[in-house]
Amino acid sequence: MSPRLSTALRIVLLAAIAMTAFVVAPRADMALRGTGDLGIVIERAAGSLQVIETTGRTALGRVKGLGDLSHASAVFSRDGRFAFVSNYKPGGVKVFDSRTLDLVADIPAVSGGAQSKVVGLVDAPGQKFVFSLWDAGEIWAVDMSRPTAPEITKFSDIG
Repeated sequence: MSPRLSTALRIVLLAAIAMTAFVVAPRADMALRGTGDLGIVIERAAGSLQVIETTGRTALGRVKGLGDLSHASAVFSRDGRFAFVSNYKPGGVKVFDSRTLDLVADIPAVSGGAQSKVVGLVDAPGQKFVFSLWDAGEIWAVDMSRPTAPEITKFSDIG
């Protein structure tokens, strides 16, 4: 893994453009700050998300083109450094480099030939994340330790 990707994957940005779920975190070149200083604003009608900092009351960036966010809600990782937001449309999960916003991996949420909504995205230890395919009754665990070749473990028939 290149040093750039290794550094960037410590602060991963997962996003689903007109798909399902994404994670927002500060850029790798930004100084770390208390999680109480950072926030996200879900712009439901615009289908975008804004990352803000409250000390200076400024916007740090915006992620556009996220699709239908009318039922979006945010879930934060245990350490508070990452925010996961679900999109209402079926599709999948996209993983972006947090420094460059280059697409690292595209994981379609397709089971039995049909697209599914992704819910319950969880930040797991060891550069992994877990999510459920709502319409398929499956749970997928994704290992991102090799970002260009994510390893997906699928658990089927779980209801």
